[in-house]
Amino acid sequence: SAVPTVPDGPGPEPAAAWDPPGTVDLAAFPCGVQTGDALPTAVLVSVRTEETALVLLLARGVEGGWVDAQRLDGLEVVDGVLQLELVDLAPDTTWSVVFTTPDGVRRSAPSRFRTAIPEGWSRVVRFGATSCLGSLGAPWRSLSRLAAEKLDLFVLLGDTIYADEGLRPAGRWDERWADALATEGLRAITASTSVVATWDDHEVDNDWSWEQPGMPGDALDALAAFRRSLPLREGPGGSRLWRSLRWGDVLELFVLDCRGERIDGDYVSREQLDWLKAGLSASVARFKLVLNSVPITDMDAVYLGLGDEDRWDGYPAQRTEILEHVADEGLTGVLWLGGDFHWGAVASIGRPGRDHDDQVEVFCGPAGSPINPVALVTPEAPQFDPVVTRWNSVVFEADPVAGTVRVRFEGDTGLLAERTLTFPTGGGAP
Repeated sequence: SAVPTVPDGPGPEPAAAWDPPGTVDLAAFPCGVQTGDALPTAVLVSVRTEETALVLLLARGVEGGWVDAQRLDGLEVVDGVLQLELVDLAPDTTWSVVFTTPDGVRRSAPSRFRTAIPEGWSRVVRFGATSCLGSLGAPWRSLSRLAAEKLDLFVLLGDTIYADEGLRPAGRWDERWADALATEGLRAITASTSVVATWDDHEVDNDWSWEQPGMPGDALDALAAFRRSLPLREGPGGSRLWRSLRWGDVLELFVLDCRGERIDGDYVSREQLDWLKAGLSASVARFKLVLNSVPITDMDAVYLGLGDEDRWDGYPAQRTEILEHVADEGLTGVLWLGGDFHWGAVASIGRPGRDHDDQVEVFCGPAGSPINPVALVTPEAPQFDPVVTRWNSVVFEADPVAGTVRVRFEGDTGLLAERTLTFPTGGGAP
């Protein structure tokens, strides 16, 4: 169909979900449909099913509802997963996608997503983030609550699955992903918006390293299962997980791999670190988001040096290099997002009165893993304000005109804490 490639403004958001013909079959499509790494005119799509042939239906949001936009017939499912890219889409537009059986009788539940803002465009962007789902907090009600907000995108910062929870020996990561994607909270959020994802240790095994016996093969198998489960674009080098995504002149997301390139004493590869530095310097986006599975904040005063080898603190040369690059270049609007710690916070990356205390990181999650007891004795101000000790997911509202990012920690039943960060145009602390 004739879909415009350049919008005259943000496309409308239909009030009701798309309801195409056919009956939703949760047995055939237990995980729903995932979309990911949206661009202004394209998105990646993934579905799990035991069906061998499918039809894709795509609708575009318009004033008052939905119009049919595209139909793809004769899609073949290989080994239980179908992934493809939808292209030639209108930017900054709401879409909804379903898969049906060839006869059109049975189908998946619809999944909504929004294409990214094109270059040169700007508006408030609303997105979410979390980490560390675990099994304890399933069905991850904070995710279900945020699904109703119809966010522009949602970030998964790692430990989305816990492959070490009763699934050893190796080779069963795909099973854990299928369980997680079919669980209510994760299924709801992936049906409501596109995702941008990275991994951490538990997608493979707890605190894994390449030196463990058998780990090279296990890690590559786990990475393949990760890619089969969430639609991810290929990055420019190394592990191919690190990549950047633009949302117009508002956001640029730098997705890091802080787990898969820990080799020869480096936290990330030299190639990845140089790419990040160059990308941050070249970015024209008002806000530059660094998606970081393990926080870069100086935590030695909290953890007293314990576990340094598992976070940026244990790699001081690389940590100092990237933080000093941001400072020396006078880069504005840089905001780090981290997971892994099992408590939420807005943190000054440097301890007060020390280097980099004007750079900021938000700890997102955990959505369902045990709360770290360290958080219960962590003072809030001045380095951490607020501290969140409940299961949470975080909503960000990035306003490029005001230069602000509103941060809301949302729990399973309601708002837990919030803070608004202001990023001056000329630099300085939020």
